[in-house]
Amino acid sequence: MKRMLIATALCAAFAGSAFAQTASTDDQGNSPIMKDPAMVGTFYTDDTMTTMRSVDEMRDAYGALTEEQRETLRSQCEAEENRGTDGTALCSHIMTF
Repeated sequence: MKRMLIATALCAAFAGSAFAQTASTDDQGNSPIMKDPAMVGTFYTDDTMTTMRSVDEMRDAYGALTEEQRETLRSQCEAEENRGTDGTALCSHIMTF
């Protein structure tokens, strides 16, 4: 009985952490912020957010964000989950501003 309770507790612990990882990213591993047009849409030239603006235009867009938005964006860029995803190119620019 004791073994069964321990096994159940371990399964629940691992299932919870796996759910938290999948709930915070999309299928490509992007955090929701990296796909949010309200947050990062101004860094791109089109609505599909596939073509980035020039570095100067991106710097201006970054400066137009509130301090809270800038902090949120930078913390998302620092998160390992954004490495190797669509947000990587954007983050490489943002981290230089």
